[in-house]
Amino acid sequence: MSGTGSQRPPPRPVGLLEFAREVLAVRAGIPVVMTTGYLRAEDQTLARTAGIRELILKPSTMDELARVLDSILRNDGLNERASA
Repeated sequence: MSGTGSQRPPPRPVGLLEFAREVLAVRAGIPVVMTTGYLRAEDQTLARTAGIRELILKPSTMDELARVLDSILRNDGLNERASA
């Protein structure tokens, strides 16, 4: 697995933050991406502290998600197409 993503249910990010922490406890450094339609400044800070790499505000497109994932994978050297 090269990454994981999840949608944060409003209005509390606690479940996703715990999810991110658990994933990172199993595999440190794995990219975690969050999509949400509701994002407060404190949620963004909490997400970054929990290790969530990218926050995508909805409505978003599959192209935006693909761009974010490709960028993360390129930067981490995990995307074989990017390094070919």
